[in-house]
Amino acid sequence: MKTVYFVRHGEAEVNVSSTFGAEDTPLTDKGREQARSVAERCAKLPIDVIIASTMERAQETASIVSRRIELPTEAVELFEERHRPSVLYGKERDNVEANRIYLQWIDAFFTSGNRVEDGDNFLSLKERAGKALSYLQERPEANILVVTHGFFLRTILARIIFGETLSPQELYMVMRTFHISNTGITMATFDPAQESERPYPRGPWRVLTWNDQAHLG
Repeated sequence: MKTVYFVRHGEAEVNVSSTFGAEDTPLTDKGREQARSVAERCAKLPIDVIIASTMERAQETASIVSRRIELPTEAVELFEERHRPSVLYGKERDNVEANRIYLQWIDAFFTSGNRVEDGDNFLSLKERAGKALSYLQERPEANILVVTHGFFLRTILARIIFGETLSPQELYMVMRTFHISNTGITMATFDPAQESERPYPRGPWRVLTWNDQAHLG
């Protein structure tokens, strides 16, 4: 059995920008303060390893935690946020053409599944979430901290709930229902021994807490 603590990165410039911005941005001052708060929380947890998305905002959050609990960070691409079409980078959010492309891209996760230019879509994200869960299952550590991103973390949740049959409509229902705050902690366990052949069998993954923000006051 293992326990995984998923943490969304602290507030980043991309979260508050008036443009679609570059995909990889640092934390804001508020985000750094959030990261310091979650680092104090993590100091009370039995963490064996820190894994973080390769994106700057996740790496910066993880580095603040790493310094506090004196564990190195491993950068893993699997836990990156969904990739938007690069044509959107730097475009104003009220730009008509940019919004047309953006809405097409959103539709690619929840309805059509079509790929919009070089952006991620439902199938690519569903596949990566499955690989991320398999990666965690195969890690030897018992207690893992993962610093990742809001949309991708909810995709992981949807993959835990619905498994390989996850549909765009089911992903949409998870996205509209489950909010995740910057540095919110989600705790999940993996235990293959709890699978059963009951009429309503349990799966090996269980989500124990979602978006715990107690460290933010």
